[in-house]
Amino acid sequence: MTDTTLNAIKNKSLMEVDGLVGLPNGVKPEPITYNLGKINEYLKKTGKEFKELSDSELKRFEI
Repeated sequence: MTDTTLNAIKNKSLMEVDGLVGLPNGVKPEPITYNLGKINEYLKKTGKEFKELSDSELKRFEI
């Protein structure tokens, strides 16, 4: 096979993904609950990981 044919096959397989990786086709993800940009800034400042945040800390970033 030529490079062009291999690239076409590869691109076709990539186009068959629907939505986010890990969700079955046709399943829509839940809407985002938190402002992820602000959470990211906070995590960088505090040196914490997301799973270390308390419920009160997460409430600060709700949309």
